[in-house]
Amino acid sequence: MKIEHMPKYITAAECTKWLHDHNMVESPYGLKENKSKYCDQYKITKREEFSSEIIEQMGSFKDGLLVFMDWNFYHPEDWKYYKPYELPFIEMVHTTTSKQNPSFDKGSGFLYADDQRIELISHIKLSIELGWSVYLYPDSATTTLFFWEGELMDVWSDSKIIFSNLKKLLG
Repeated sequence: MKIEHMPKYITAAECTKWLHDHNMVESPYGLKENKSKYCDQYKITKREEFSSEIIEQMGSFKDGLLVFMDWNFYHPEDWKYYKPYELPFIEMVHTTTSKQNPSFDKGSGFLYADDQRIELISHIKLSIELGWSVYLYPDSATTTLFFWEGELMDVWSDSKIIFSNLKKLLG
């Protein structure tokens, strides 16, 4: 399986700029002052269709930024521990980042265009399965999600509709 539409890799500094340009709070977890109207935490239980249901509830957005807070696969010698369906994303990350940022710093990420929703859904699903911690920032949605090591998902939202829909789905 080959990834047809490569998301754009952006460095941690570029992620910060993108979030600032879109008036979004970077890494809202742990902030003393919560600026979102609605927030909650949910246990991730629906592994198979979970990612696509979450993206569907987020509504329309032009771009989605997926920021990775931890990585454990950068070295190709460790790839033998992954399942065949996991390798296309891992190879894509390695190929995309090795020329631009060999260390793939915490806070780096990928920017997914609207026509890359399938890739975004797949990468969220894979992140959950592999226990990575990632933030999802849709550009036109008023909601930020944080997937914790495949176990929990935090939601910050200013949209009562999106928050209510997520609560119905997950609660």
